[in-house]
Amino acid sequence: MIVLMVAMVLLAVLIALFAGGLAAFSQRDRALDPRAVALLEERMAPIGEVRTGDAPPPVQQAAAEAGGELLSGAEVNAQVCATCHASGVMNAPRVGDTAAWQGRLAERDYATLVQHAINGFNAMPAKGGNPSLSDDEVEAAVAHMLAESGIER
Repeated sequence: MIVLMVAMVLLAVLIALFAGGLAAFSQRDRALDPRAVALLEERMAPIGEVRTGDAPPPVQQAAAEAGGELLSGAEVNAQVCATCHASGVMNAPRVGDTAAWQGRLAERDYATLVQHAINGFNAMPAKGGNPSLSDDEVEAAVAHMLAESGIER
């Protein structure tokens, strides 16, 4: 019985060594297929990019190309604010939801609401995540969202 077990263990070790040697032999000196490498690199390519440095974000670049004029509140809302305020992401008050905006104004005044939009508050980043916006453009966007929600300030 012991001889049979030793023989089986020895056979398993020989099979493992043979399989390892065979695998190493088959992969040695084999060049990679350039098409397979290109396909792999394409699949691993990033799907987006992070902008850092001096390049202006597309919103501000469009304004600069248009003569450096400030964006209107409607333009800032459409290009920046609507990302969250159109759908209510992270509990952002939706444009058009009068009750939600009245609740915000009941907790704080208009100036504080504007300062929160400029400097960021809770989950909202400063200037909606677009630091190239001017304070006046952000205030115009807040005023626009309030007006669209039926609130006179």
